[in-house]
Amino acid sequence: MKITISLLFSFFLTTACYGVCTPNHSLKKAWTLELEKTQPSHLPYGLIYDLGSQKVIYVAMDANRTKSNALLESLIKDEKPQVILLQGHEGKTVSPSKVKFKLKNNKIVLKGASASREKILENLVPYGINEKDYESYKVLSLMNQIWYFEVDSPDKLKAKANHYLKTDPYAKKLLLTFDDIERWFQEKMGRPFTMEVVLNSENFAPKNPQLKSTTYLQKMSSYEDEIEDAVVMDNLAKALEEYKTVMIVRAGSKYVVERDVLHTMLGVSKPTKIVN
Repeated sequence: MKITISLLFSFFLTTACYGVCTPNHSLKKAWTLELEKTQPSHLPYGLIYDLGSQKVIYVAMDANRTKSNALLESLIKDEKPQVILLQGHEGKTVSPSKVKFKLKNNKIVLKGASASREKILENLVPYGINEKDYESYKVLSLMNQIWYFEVDSPDKLKAKANHYLKTDPYAKKLLLTFDDIERWFQEKMGRPFTMEVVLNSENFAPKNPQLKSTTYLQKMSSYEDEIEDAVVMDNLAKALEEYKTVMIVRAGSKYVVERDVLHTMLGVSKPTKIVN
């Protein structure tokens, strides 16, 4: 009995966490349709975590930017965050002119929560992925996003991709052309490139790299997500070392995969309040 109690006490000392813990990234789940069904509410939504001396406002955005921005502005007004962590911007301080929602309080600090390109490339090396691989993947992934939100024909989409390749500093440094990307695609995917590839989001959905059915593009998406999500949670933990009220803005599907990481880090089992 003494040994058991001693072991339990020892375990408590090594696992107990007062205040905000360091994120345990191993708790992140792989996205599945079944997991998506466990969303706490319809998108967009805000989750309020009242930690007593601190508060976290987690905002899950929807593809409908009008609804999402309206919720975001309402939460900013009601919860009065000191800092807002945004997707993108590679960990830099963000100018209010760069965001698409209205920010009436100029004292709120805006920070990018995402990993820098250098950080992503550094962490992709163990997977045998180089800068040309990453840039080729990013161009195709970007085309997929543009297809859903900005253009209405494959020809316009390819024209935008070619413009990007001529103006993006990383693509220019690599002297990357669309012909190069098509050849890269055939080498990595084992089949000729067609525009239908970039029109289908399933080709860019993160999928377990260990599965035989997972394609090279899906593996890259999975690796990028793994690196990116870890950096975002680390930046949330850092923000909570400096600020009492922190808002974090995330894509709608992120919450269900990082819920356990977030809750363990905050020392809670559920949000205090859900806002739509």
